[in-house]
Amino acid sequence: SRSRSRSRSPPARGRKFDRDNHARGLERGRSPEGGRELSEEERDELEDLLRAMVVERQVIADGMGWCVARSTASSEIVETITEALTLSETPAPKKIARLFLVSDILHNAGTANVPGASSFRGHFQRTLPEMFESLHGCLMGLDSRMGVETMKDQVVKVLYIWQAWSLFPLSYLSRLERTLLHGAPDPAKPAAGAEPPADRGDDSDEDDVDGEPMYPPAAASA
Repeated sequence: SRSRSRSRSPPARGRKFDRDNHARGLERGRSPEGGRELSEEERDELEDLLRAMVVERQVIADGMGWCVARSTASSEIVETITEALTLSETPAPKKIARLFLVSDILHNAGTANVPGASSFRGHFQRTLPEMFESLHGCLMGLDSRMGVETMKDQVVKVLYIWQAWSLFPLSYLSRLERTLLHGAPDPAKPAAGAEPPADRGDDSDEDDVDGEPMYPPAAASA
């Protein structure tokens, strides 16, 4: 078995990654595709990248490019992003920015001419339920109604985009949505105090939605 420790977690310098979270990631197992370990320098770069992640197109696109260029280490990259997004102290805007990074990796990795890039989808499919449990907890912890509605809207729109891209089975996306809104994928067991589903409406043309492709798929391999 592999034994290593990370120097710090994205939210705060000097704090090590939770060892239990890391062990859980290793238990998920790395498939042969994307199973290369990141170098210490690469780990530091990725953690710095996640720490600095904000909801800005260029920042997200740069982060996506860094990850896709290192697709041979996709499993560890996904583990690291999952750990960063699920830390309880991570504020909502940072969680959303990291979710948009995940979305952009998923879109561009499918078309990038990079060995192992397609493996990102399988690795994320295993860890997204954990991410959405964390997003639900963050959502329920927000004080303002406007903050709740804004975050809910942002995350649900990402799910609709993934549905349009046919990234995952509809049943899987529905479970993620129920986890976000009710705290559990089983509709018969909603978490106490969970908000009702947001109205999808017809607002898809109002604003650009971060998490959509940052540029046409053909540019992903550039």
